[in-house]
Formats: sequence, structure tokens, C-alpha cells
Amino acid sequence: MKRAAVIAAILLAFALAWRAGVGRTSASAPDPSDPAARTDLPAEAPVVADPSDPAAAVRQVHATIGAFLVAVKEPYRPPLGDNRDLVRALTGGNRYGDVFLASNHPALNAQGEWTDPWGRPYHIHARAADALDVRSAGPDGVLFNADDLTAP
Repeated sequence: MKRAAVIAAILLAFALAWRAGVGRTSASAPDPSDPAARTDLPAEAPVVADPSDPAAAVRQVHATIGAFLVAVKEPYRPPLGDNRDLVRALTGGNRYGDVFLASNHPALNAQGEWTDPWGRPYHIHARAADALDVRSAGPDGVLFNADDLTAP
């Protein structure tokens, strides 16, 4: 009986402390629309790629895919075979319905592919279940030559 009273007293103390805000800071919560205040994004990834920097766009695609791979783990992740499969999963076609990419994003073409700044679909290659390479054909539109942009 004494043990139950001690446990009840401890639980009551925790409940009262939580209700009183013990341990909380007085600062207001950061504004989630402020990119500088976002802590859920990788430091090296811009929130929105600079349209004048195609290399930044490729890094942003890779960072978005990376966030998806971290958030949606196997076996809950749909099969990711190509660009369209990945876009389908990123736009909510995953087990949880989480959206990582807006379905009306300007970089998505009519075929449901994520396109580079030149309007060509990114080449996405799976190295492993949780590691993907992203490649843009670059300004000449030919994959796997010197002007390609890649991430990582």
C-alpha cells in the first residue's frame, strides 16, 4: 500500500510540474515558415533551390529524397524503381500519405517526372534501399558525360 502511495505521489508531482510548465523555456516557438528556424532539414540543403543555380536544384532533389528515405522506412516504403515511382511516393503515394513534394510543383512534368532546370527528367539510380544518386543530363541533354550535374 505504501508503494502505491509513493507512486501516486510521484505521478501527481510530474503532472503538476508539467502543467505548470517546469522545464519549458519562455521563448516563443520558432516560426515554421522561416527557413532559418527549421531544424528538420539538412544544413546543406536549401529550402528552395536557387533557380539560377542548377547544381543547387540537384542537391535539393537529393535532400528531399533523403528526407523521404529517413522518414518512411522499409517495409513501409513503396518500391522505388524510377523517377515516376519516386514522385508518386513523394507526393503522398506512400503508406502514410505523407507529402514531401507538392503534386503541382513546377518541376513536375505531365508524365509525373521530376525535371531538371532544362525540363528533362532526372536520372535517379538506387545504390541501395536507402541510398539514391540523382543525375541531371545538364545543358546538352546527354546523360553520363562531363556536363552532368550529380548528387551526392
